[in-house]
Amino acid sequence: MKKTKIFIFLFFSITLFNSANVFSQENILKAEIYINNYYDDTHERNVTVTVTNTLDTPVRILRWKLREGRIDSRIFNVIRDGKKLHYSGRIIKRAPPTENDYLVLQPNENHVVTMNLASAYDLSAPGRYDIQLIVDAFNPLSNNKTNKVIHPVGLVESNKLSIWMNGGKKAKPSAQFKKTPGSQPHKLYKSSTRYCSSSQQQSLGEAEDSAKSRTRNSRRYLENNAYYSPGDHYEKWFGQSTSTRYNTVVAGFERVSDAFYNQNIVYNCDCDENYYAYVYPYSPYEIYICQSFWPAYNDSGLNTKAGTLIHELSHFYNVADTDDHVYGSSGVQSMARNSPNRAVNNADSFEYFAETAPVSDIGGGNCKIKIPTNLSYYDSQLRSFTASWGTSTNADYYQIEIWNGDNPTTYYNSMEIRLNESQVYNENGIDKAYFRVRAIYSCGVSEYSDWKNVTLGSGSDNSGRSYQGNLRGSGADYSQNHPGGSDYIDYAGGTLKATLIGPRDSDADFDLYLYQLDETNRWKVIKESRSQNNNESISFNAPRGKYYFKVQAYKGRGEYKLTISE
Repeated sequence: MKKTKIFIFLFFSITLFNSANVFSQENILKAEIYINNYYDDTHERNVTVTVTNTLDTPVRILRWKLREGRIDSRIFNVIRDGKKLHYSGRIIKRAPPTENDYLVLQPNENHVVTMNLASAYDLSAPGRYDIQLIVDAFNPLSNNKTNKVIHPVGLVESNKLSIWMNGGKKAKPSAQFKKTPGSQPHKLYKSSTRYCSSSQQQSLGEAEDSAKSRTRNSRRYLENNAYYSPGDHYEKWFGQSTSTRYNTVVAGFERVSDAFYNQNIVYNCDCDENYYAYVYPYSPYEIYICQSFWPAYNDSGLNTKAGTLIHELSHFYNVADTDDHVYGSSGVQSMARNSPNRAVNNADSFEYFAETAPVSDIGGGNCKIKIPTNLSYYDSQLRSFTASWGTSTNADYYQIEIWNGDNPTTYYNSMEIRLNESQVYNENGIDKAYFRVRAIYSCGVSEYSDWKNVTLGSGSDNSGRSYQGNLRGSGADYSQNHPGGSDYIDYAGGTLKATLIGPRDSDADFDLYLYQLDETNRWKVIKESRSQNNNESISFNAPRGKYYFKVQAYKGRGEYKLTISE
């Protein structure tokens, strides 16, 4: 049967984003689009876009928004049979744009690109597709040195193209990184690295520690203010506050914090492009670290390593689902003034807010910074250890560093624990290690304590180890396993105990379950505690075997503490 080639032409109407230096609310660009579509099983679905400057003055647009080939930003809205399709491409953190990042269109000049729609959207299923071009955030140039040009364009929206497509092969994401043979994941505390050198692993560990601190400080700022009085710092980066917008920012930082402390983040260093980092927003929680990341400051100024991690986490659909509407300080502040609804959905806005948030002195004059003292540890039968130290009632958190070997020369692990939690469980057994601790206060951070030497292998203390978690909702989808991830307790036999202290919320109801690996190599529940309150406990005379505990929110949400002892 003869195949039919179809050309569809659409002329686009333009709506400008009302940002600083935007020319006016009139048509600056005219866009024409057509799809060259064969009804076959190819996974290519090319969309050709022609953009024309209709003014008598040159106009600049960002090159990376309308580039040839693969789509690397959310510039299309694609709906199949009434259901919006997820954007499956990359979201990239780039440096603030410079002159070289712009394409200048002279009066009546065209810019033509052919883009592969299937590189960013799943077009494999047959159906009626509605396609709309929405090219967002043609950033204003902060250091433009010429007065002759140029009117930055804000937002270009098209009408909808409606077409039937038979579907075809599903295109595979074409990530720009190499998978080095033999590279293995390296475990950090709640995160791991792939294809990273030792120095990169250490740099990422330090960046994550700083990012946690910045996130915590941001949350404290938001908690100390309110939507009706958000403060200058909020308005600088997010603009005029409403209850909805303020709560969007609060929820975003809460979920960024939850990702740092409760999710298994993977940092993938095998990217040789000149970006800071990128993610696939529907593939949490893997962050691809690129070349511009490494020379950045860890935690000083803007576009830091720590800020980049916050920026990237905010992109995931189940965190804050942000986009990159605008890059750079001047563009972000302009958007905050003129389009606050978009500002609260912009990743650089979250990043810069966190990187520059003032420290909230909750403790006032009574806040006295103290270095932790009286470090001690015990070695359990599981060839891991629990550390303890003298606590301060004014400290919000403690941060512990673990270094492997006979001397503190190899960075191994870092973790933070909350106030009144004086123990840390190190999940990967090591023979010899050093650890040290510092206290984190509302008014500052202490110096690290002296090193404490750890030699493992002979202990049998059973006084318990503790975990803290935070369940953000209730039902089967809201639970947490302990020890965590794929880890389990390889128990020699005896009485296995666990105590759960649930949220302070009297309406919450958290349950506790004990799982054992049976002879068919399947995990099954062997003991449970499901009273109608927050606190649960299990005591089980356990034979030799493999076990783990699960905390599940039957009703309510909030923080909990689980203590396990053998």
